[in-house]
Amino acid sequence: TMKQTFFLIFSALCLLSASRATAQVIIGADISVNPQPFSLLELESSGTRGFRLPQMTTGQRDALTLTGEDAARGLQIFNIFTKCVETWNGSKWIQQCPPEGPAVSPISPSSAVTCGITSTDNCTFTAVDTEAEYYEFFLSGKSQGVQSSNSITFPTSQTVADVSVKYYYPPSFLKPKMLPVEGSSSWHWGTANSYVGTHTTEKILDFKMSETEVTQAQFEYVMGTNPSEFQCGDADYGKYVTSRPTSALPVENVNWYHAIAYCNKLSLKENKTQCYTVNNVNFDTLTYKGIPTNFYHADIAKWNAATCDFSKDGYRLPTESEWEYAARGGVTEPSDHHIYSGSNDDLCEFGWFDNNNNKDTKCADPVRSTYGPKPVKKKTANELGLHDMSGNVFEWCWNCWYDETFPKATPTSEVQSSCTSSSTSHRISRGGRWGTNNAQCRVSFRDYYYPNGGGFDIGFRVAASIVPASE
Repeated sequence: TMKQTFFLIFSALCLLSASRATAQVIIGADISVNPQPFSLLELESSGTRGFRLPQMTTGQRDALTLTGEDAARGLQIFNIFTKCVETWNGSKWIQQCPPEGPAVSPISPSSAVTCGITSTDNCTFTAVDTEAEYYEFFLSGKSQGVQSSNSITFPTSQTVADVSVKYYYPPSFLKPKMLPVEGSSSWHWGTANSYVGTHTTEKILDFKMSETEVTQAQFEYVMGTNPSEFQCGDADYGKYVTSRPTSALPVENVNWYHAIAYCNKLSLKENKTQCYTVNNVNFDTLTYKGIPTNFYHADIAKWNAATCDFSKDGYRLPTESEWEYAARGGVTEPSDHHIYSGSNDDLCEFGWFDNNNNKDTKCADPVRSTYGPKPVKKKTANELGLHDMSGNVFEWCWNCWYDETFPKATPTSEVQSSCTSSSTSHRISRGGRWGTNNAQCRVSFRDYYYPNGGGFDIGFRVAASIVPASE
């Protein structure tokens, strides 16, 4: 009853005045079963006394108004994502925000995960992924609310398997960081599959390259799906990531078509102009399921004939020449080239490969018990600030089809071709991976896959042309 409710509030205020604590008063029906977030009134007594607005996420807020009923009219909340006071007027949420405007809401993956959670006493649980901005813990599938702390304590002991967490990442974590790469009017290719040497001279235009390989979190944010095999819950490889976060692992198990689709979809998300054209494919509405994964797909010929417009400002794959030029740190003289992507020839410092990925390691910093790819940016960057260009996962390139030789064409003629006249059916990949020997991690090493192929050892990074601003 209303009289009982006010008695509860009065009693709580009396307790606060003595203890200077924070308390909650629950108002509403079925409060012992599942109280709604808006039925919690917080009484704050840290210096000043008074009621604090219900603190909710955008998702929790929206859930109150999905039924079309007007029960939420006049409800006022504090949105912990936008940092705004918001009021439902019956048809929309009215925001009152700080002068600088609302913050961009963090993004959550599609579901909560059980991997990457540690506990010492089965009461306190900690999410080890510190890249997130907010955390939402679940106990037996029931949300415990969204919080900024990555730890939660339950009053009684819980089973580890019953605790899961959903991460909310800041937008900066979900967007590839692009670094400028100054070109060269006369750059020497390295000889195929050799340590150093020259093969041909080529002009490299200025461009941008992503600091790291595209991560699992970045790919899922754009494509809505995480296809990686090294992720929580995977039947074969999930056991290798139970104690570590996967958001910063490079996405893998992606084919060449997935990579160019990601580039176009990311361009659309950031209001840039798409570089790739696939006849009769609308990337605005394209979903992950519409991308070919085998040669029997109805649209496979269209995807194989994809073209790239390098005059656009959107994202794309690097050409093979751009990839090697960036991996060599923009160093033009062959005599100064290093074997691997770094400022010296110590692969242990710059890359993940079989020698720091197993018990017979020759490196000083082994991860002996961790099978599979590693989080990006854990190794030293090369001269341009680029990480993991030797090792971790192979990286798709934009090229004409692999033909056993280095391309003889300049980037201009190479990239404008649709590549439909090639006699081979493989696309280029570069960089080596976490399970290969050091020879395959050489900057000059060229590998190839069917474009519909993938696996736990191949991902990609993105590039972008530097387009002059229109006058």
